[in-house]
Amino acid sequence: MYTDEDVEQILRVKDIRDLLGASLAEIKEMMELGRKYEEQREFYHQHYMGRELEGEELLRRIETLKTLEETLGTQRDILLGKMTRMQELLQSYEEKLERIVTKRMELEKIAPRG
Repeated sequence: MYTDEDVEQILRVKDIRDLLGASLAEIKEMMELGRKYEEQREFYHQHYMGRELEGEELLRRIETLKTLEETLGTQRDILLGKMTRMQELLQSYEEKLERIVTKRMELEKIAPRG
């Protein structure tokens, strides 16, 4: 028995694995980042939306947000790198496919018709 949230998380893990070829460690880090983001968002909306934070709580929240910002930036850069490599690979496949089709068509022109 899985909740809707469980199913959503499983599908997210599957997408990360299938689309990005991410390792379990990378998937865990991405999921943890998502969880921390949601916690911060929820905390802000429940407790401090429209109010001022003070003292240690303010400093702690700033540090948490800085950590999330750095981690998300790193994850974004990793994803952009993978996307770039995938685009380069796709381009090379497109070029090879074009050459194969051209060569096949050339050979079909000179092949005996039977």
